[in-house]
Amino acid sequence: MKKIKIGIELSGIHTSDRARGNYLIAETSKSDTRISSICPSDNVDVRIIMKRGAEVWGRKKKPGEILIFDVSDAILTPPLSYSIAKRLYQRLVINPKYISFLSECNAIVVACRKQQEILSKYGISSLIIPDHSYYHTSFDASKRKIPTERIIFVWDGQGHNFPYLELIIKENIEFFRRSDVLLKVVTDKKNLVNGTDNKEILLSYNINATFVEWNEASFVQEVNAAHVGLAPVDLRCPHAIAKPDNKMVNYQGLALPIIASSTMAYKDYSKKSPGGVIICDSMSDWSDALEFWRLNRDTVIQRGAQGRSYVIENYSAKALTNAWLRVIDSVLNEN
Repeated sequence: MKKIKIGIELSGIHTSDRARGNYLIAETSKSDTRISSICPSDNVDVRIIMKRGAEVWGRKKKPGEILIFDVSDAILTPPLSYSIAKRLYQRLVINPKYISFLSECNAIVVACRKQQEILSKYGISSLIIPDHSYYHTSFDASKRKIPTERIIFVWDGQGHNFPYLELIIKENIEFFRRSDVLLKVVTDKKNLVNGTDNKEILLSYNINATFVEWNEASFVQEVNAAHVGLAPVDLRCPHAIAKPDNKMVNYQGLALPIIASSTMAYKDYSKKSPGGVIICDSMSDWSDALEFWRLNRDTVIQRGAQGRSYVIENYSAKALTNAWLRVIDSVLNEN
């Protein structure tokens, strides 16, 4: 069996690189007998690219080169927060550049069905490999206390996604002011899109909430000590609803049941996980789900443990690396 030499071009976004196949293959290359080396040189059998924007626009495949493009986001669909002019520019200028590059690739890998659906509208075929769980090994069960006095809900995310959580807070102000409820928000202090101060905004709601500035250590620590993970998404935004299930995987890898918005990826995940995932189509669903976990807090430890077992079995580095190797084998066999 021929050994494979793989070239990798990372995105430069640390968490994305860790979650996707580039990182997985690099991590397992030393022990996998099918991979001879991971290197940045041009002398490789397959090159996996995760870079975006101008780093790939206009790129042409070299003679004999085999390219796999790893898409972990909805690159052809701009967010609702973009102006009409910016969304039009995306459609008329940026998307043709991406599509030109995608046509050069031997295979395209996406993170969820919705991303696959978006690409298919442009006549582009793709394969699905989800993100893997890269936080679960840090879980400390001793920090997960049964919520006898109060139940802790936690949300983590990039600073510019904090408005998704605000939608939930605004409609459930009185719930989050209850003495037996605490909301922990783990994110960037500043929203880099509009410059607002997320901590200041959170405290202005005068609810039982704690703000924690995000880093890998704080995320793991705060989720370890919480009880239910929140995954709200603005269902009006075409970019947001194409998010993969990585937030679900990270929460459940750290043994949390979840309340989540009704996106395709989140619904797909919830149908398979036994770990207490409640999917919400409306704001009233969110209110009901929050109250459900408040009233059934004695079950959160058990349900979270079930979700964690599911993640470890299905989203491990080994399982998803094997999925990537199957894609690579398929491409090599076709060429």
